[in-house]
Amino acid sequence: MAEEVAEKRLNRQGYFTIRGVKPGVDEIDILAFKPNADGTPECRHIEVQASTNPIAYISKVPRDRQKEEGIGPNCAKKRSDNELKEDINEWVEKKFERPRKV
Repeated sequence: MAEEVAEKRLNRQGYFTIRGVKPGVDEIDILAFKPNADGTPECRHIEVQASTNPIAYISKVPRDRQKEEGIGPNCAKKRSDNELKEDINEWVEKKFERPRKV
């Protein structure tokens, strides 16, 4: 449902969209493309997450910190700003910057 809402918004903004692209065992929620006025393409990789009762972070705890602190990947304890930045950077790399996704 949330992906449908995001896709409809992108379509109304003039994007051509493809949902559920599966590079290997991963999945890209939405790929969106729109040509700019100068002819250059504008491309987007969209990941959608929605919850009526969020109880965890979208980014997992990095493996090295899991071992150091003896916690699991989905630990919901409060994280410091530095921990959040580290976790988010790792999540972005995994979701968007891996060679097969680029």
